[in-house]
Parts: sequence; structure tokens; C-alpha cells
Amino acid sequence: MLAEIIRWIRELASRFAPPQPCPVPVRRAPSVEKNNSRNSRGLTAPGGSSSPPSTFRGLLAPGYYFSARRTPHAPRRSPPSAFRLPPSGFTLVEMLVVITIMMILVAAAATMMQPGTESRRTREAARMVNVYLSSARNRAMETGRPCGVIFRNFGTPGFAMNADQCEVPACFAGYADSAMAKVTWPNVNNNVVYAELTEGPATGMIRRGDVMQFNGQGPYYAVADDSENDLDENRYLKVAKIKLTFDSGQIVPWTSTETLVPFRIFRAPMKGAATPLQLPASSVVDLYWSGSGSGYFGSDSAFTSSVNDVTILFSPNGSVDRVYTGTGYINVTEPIFLLIGNRERVGVLSDVVSPTAENKSKWMNWQDLETGLWVTINPHTGVINTEPVGSSNGGMPGDVAAARGLAAQAKGMGGR
Repeated sequence: MLAEIIRWIRELASRFAPPQPCPVPVRRAPSVEKNNSRNSRGLTAPGGSSSPPSTFRGLLAPGYYFSARRTPHAPRRSPPSAFRLPPSGFTLVEMLVVITIMMILVAAAATMMQPGTESRRTREAARMVNVYLSSARNRAMETGRPCGVIFRNFGTPGFAMNADQCEVPACFAGYADSAMAKVTWPNVNNNVVYAELTEGPATGMIRRGDVMQFNGQGPYYAVADDSENDLDENRYLKVAKIKLTFDSGQIVPWTSTETLVPFRIFRAPMKGAATPLQLPASSVVDLYWSGSGSGYFGSDSAFTSSVNDVTILFSPNGSVDRVYTGTGYINVTEPIFLLIGNRERVGVLSDVVSPTAENKSKWMNWQDLETGLWVTINPHTGVINTEPVGSSNGGMPGDVAAARGLAAQAKGMGGR
């Protein structure tokens, strides 16, 4: 390639160069000839009437003599420098010209290939997430215990570049069979009750997001905390008095008087032994705009106020058991949508712009019809699919609910 470019440059330069005079060929005058009888050029063979001078006799090979006759030809001369052949190598100027041309071509090719490269990275990221979720679902069905995937929230507004498979540890009911909890409802006007363990703090066992149940029946209560001072360095509760929350309108049997009852704590999923998932460079799971049904995780104030991971848990029958986000969990009945896109297109609700051809660089991932993808999960069957971000708005993105609706119906446009 390099040699062809330099030869092309030389041919181009020769077309515009001034014509050069053709040099007159110079005939070389022979000085030594093969032994022969006396010839017309004046050479004398050995044994003839003439003999070479004794001074040069030892310098010649047998059968050759110097001619005594003066040669009529001019002595040998080197051709003028103007007529010398060019060297076989490359000059510094030629090398610099070729390097400059190659750099221009590489830069132009990289610019043209950039959209295709970004699309391939996003497709590969969606494929990896799909396979990782399917592996967790299969493990839950094989082991008979809930398993899932934790998407590690990297920061505000909420996106994940890696994930871990998780398993649900055994429930905790105290260190002894006689373990009990004192339950009280100090304020009947709010949705908070407190349970104090009679055995004292359960070090390294209970953390925010766990679920507590009393008497082996009745409603579930989500474990919370009053402040960061209630947590140790691993974010486990280090106090015996546990704050519990419940849904509005839920009927509870507690009063302001302490009631001593047995308990069970269903612990939140913990990281398993499977190899972590690392997405390709610049590709992320846009957690802010991911969610279930028409809702999205970014609308949860508990999710946006701090860096919280998102966990999707599968039950042993293959369906989705629950989704952990923020400070608790949700039982999902509508499809789950995980948005796969580019890190530069992650943004909050206030960053959304009305899409036009001029502000295309400011579009969100759910507006990107070229590279954005949805990984959808059916909560009832656990079936996982990948669909492109679509639009029914004449090639321009609509709202996030419409894009999810098309993904649920597998009617996306672009992307894959």
C-alpha cells in the first residue's frame, strides 16, 4: 500500500516536471581482448612477433596483452548527475506526504464508522443482559430457591454498567427458639411500627429492604431505619429496635402497648458466586427510565435521593417474584422494561427535550431510535425478550409510555 502510493506520487510529479535531454551514450573502449592471432585492433597473441612490455607482463592473465595501438574511442566517463537513476528508497518528503494522506483517510473512516460501532455495542450489551437474566431464572428453577440479578447503580440520575447474580439467604427467626419481638405502634396516624428484638441486635443479619412477619401469618412489613447511625459499615442494622413500614390502608393488629410475638425476617437477596456482568464501554442500563408498566424507577423519591441498586428476583417457578428498588420492594404485575443505551444519553425528567432533527444529540435513550433497546421481562412467565426503541410518530420519538407499548408488542423500529 505504501509503495503504491509513493509510486503514484512519483508518476504524478514526473508529468509536471520539465523534459530532460537524453544523454549521448558513451561507448566503452576495450583494453583487453581474448587471445587470438594478430587482429585488426593491434592485439598480439602469445608467440607472435610482438610481446607485451615486461612491466605489465605479470599483471595480465595468460593469453592477454595490452595493445600498442592507440584506441580511437574516448575514455570511459560516468554519466552526468542529472541523468543518474533515482535511488531505490523513499525520501523523507514522500514519506511525510503518504503519512498525511493515510491519517486523513483513517480519520474520515472513523467518523463514518462511529454510529455503527455504537449500535453494535448497544446490541451486545442488550444480549449480555438478556443472557444474564436468563441464567439467574434458570438457576432459580434448578435450585428451588429465589435467584435474581442486582444492577449496580453507578450514580445519579441512575445507571448501571455492571451486575451481579444474587440468591436469597435463609430467613432469620432469632438465634434461639424462644426469640421474640416487642411490637408497638406509637403513632396510629402514620404507617410505621417498631419491633424490638428480645435477644438484642442481630449483628450482620438484618438490613434495609428485608421483610418482617409476625406470628407466621398476616401482613409483611418492610425493614427501614431512622438514620445512618442505625447502620454499620456494611449497612446492616446494629440496633435492636427495628423500624418497620407498611402500606397505607393496611390493617394491623398493633396498639401503642407493646406486644410480645414471634417473628420471621425474610432477608433481601445477596450477591452469589456467579461471575459478575460487565457491559461494553459506554453502554449502560438506564435505570432512571427503566421500570414496570408505565412507571419508571426515577419517579421513586427513595431511588433518586440516594444511590440504590435495582434487583430483579425470580421465583422457583420461573416467574418474577419481586423487584427491589429504593428502600423496599414491589410486587410487579405488568411487564418490566430495562432500557439499554449510551452513557451520554442518561438524563432526568427535566432534561427531556422536544425531539427535532437539530437537537438529536440531546435525546434521551428512550428517544434514540437508532441504538436504544428495551429488554422486557414478562412477570408471569419470566420470558425475556429484546426489542428496539420504536416510534409511531412518523420516525420521531414519542413519549416513554408509547415506546414501552411498542416494545411490549414487539413493534419497534430501528435499533437492531
